[in-house]
Amino acid sequence: KTLEVPAGAGRKVEVFLNTMSATVGGIAVVDVVQDAVTNVTVPMTALVDTAVLLPDKNNNRLVQIVDMNGAGWTTSNYTDFTYGGGPSDFNPFAVDFDAQGRMYISNNVYSAYFPGVLRMADIGSAATAEQIVGVFSNINYLIAYRPGNAVYYILDNIIYKFDTLGDILTTAFNPSLWGYNVIAFYGLSVDSLGRLYAVVYDSSFNYFIYRIDLSEPVPLVEIKPISQGASDITVKGSRVFVAYSMMGGPAMEIYAMDLSLISSFGTVVGWTASGPGFFYGPRRFAARTKRRLYILDGAEDDTAERVVSLDPDNPAADWQTYGQHGTGTGQFKFYSFC
Repeated sequence: KTLEVPAGAGRKVEVFLNTMSATVGGIAVVDVVQDAVTNVTVPMTALVDTAVLLPDKNNNRLVQIVDMNGAGWTTSNYTDFTYGGGPSDFNPFAVDFDAQGRMYISNNVYSAYFPGVLRMADIGSAATAEQIVGVFSNINYLIAYRPGNAVYYILDNIIYKFDTLGDILTTAFNPSLWGYNVIAFYGLSVDSLGRLYAVVYDSSFNYFIYRIDLSEPVPLVEIKPISQGASDITVKGSRVFVAYSMMGGPAMEIYAMDLSLISSFGTVVGWTASGPGFFYGPRRFAARTKRRLYILDGAEDDTAERVVSLDPDNPAADWQTYGQHGTGTGQFKFYSFC
């Protein structure tokens, strides 16, 4: 692209690139010489915004929408890739974006065909799909730490780190190695400092928030006891949000960054949920870079499912929902009752 700009020192060039799923930006500062052509390379390393990506696990597809009216409905399933297999080989559980706008998808099934973690440019570019973690890797929670060019995911109760620039995979946190009693992780998030947050379930049937600081050789782990039934965790701004799916209990608890409880919001009522604050059963938080919360909300009896979008600063004031249970357009099967 050629542009005419006034000559001068320290000219700032800002560029934005739109894909089907994300907007990526970059800035370069250059000195522009009078009556000369100046070549400028702009590193595209700032993720500005994304569509709403929804891992519709039990429909074996990834769904993209751009607003809570379902605009831009686009899906991707196993037929879009060259790995082979059938519908059940693609069970997307979580999705997030790196700083270059590439999406990372965790596959929650032991497949002989599909990778455990898949990277592709956007939902319309399945031909760019790359295997990050190999087959027979049943992976659930995944989160990107864009400032650190890292993607973290959980496999067999170990948190792994993937360097998105160097494509280097390392073990980030092995609880048993450091003496922590972890039976299962339910959720994974990261704050602006790169500290990880996870909901942990131990052998005594207790639930905790683990905040894991990996900046030192020995991980610093802060532990906060929480109520039973937590299903996911996310960090938005200066708040930590924990989702719950137990009938009759709160749908969400909101914590400060020191992990002190600020408040709770909503009630889990199952398929009868109607109106702001009443949830079918929050399962997971969905990825989008903008500040709103997106929640995959599904009843235990597998009859009611939808997406709920909230303002994290005032969830009761701006409540939006989209979708219903089913297999068609505008329908989801996030949760399967056994």
